[in-house]
Amino acid sequence: MIDKIKLEDFASEHNAGFYITKTSQYLKFAALSALHSLVLEDPLTFDQYELLYVLLHKDGLYQRQIGQILLKDRPNTTRLINILSEKKLIERKQDPDNKRKHRIFITKEGKGKVDELKPLKEKLQSKVMKGISEKELTSMLKTLEKIRNNLKDDFTMQT
Repeated sequence: MIDKIKLEDFASEHNAGFYITKTSQYLKFAALSALHSLVLEDPLTFDQYELLYVLLHKDGLYQRQIGQILLKDRPNTTRLINILSEKKLIERKQDPDNKRKHRIFITKEGKGKVDELKPLKEKLQSKVMKGISEKELTSMLKTLEKIRNNLKDDFTMQT
């Protein structure tokens, strides 16, 4: 009989990076699984949904800004934008102040796609937050922000 393997078997109790990375992977896999469970004519990937969600809250960003927010390099950001543009979920518009730059906007269809997935997002969010108090959540978010700030100076990415 094979014993069940636990994450704790591979990390010391103070190895925060290991737990953060694995938790992030669990969350992404759960989101992907939820997205795939829907029978959609044209399903989205997690990254595509994430970009639409960002634009829903901050429309008109430059490609470089999108790459920084999503932690994607320039080629991956371009590919993501191209795919969503082909699906007519986002559009590029020339910046009136700088003709060499384009801003990225979510379309009506893109907003509809995010709305269509809202119940799924809320269900996953509820599952993720089960048993976590408001105080624990606030503390966790503050701690994660401190960790990101500690790592900012070491982080460079070509966007």
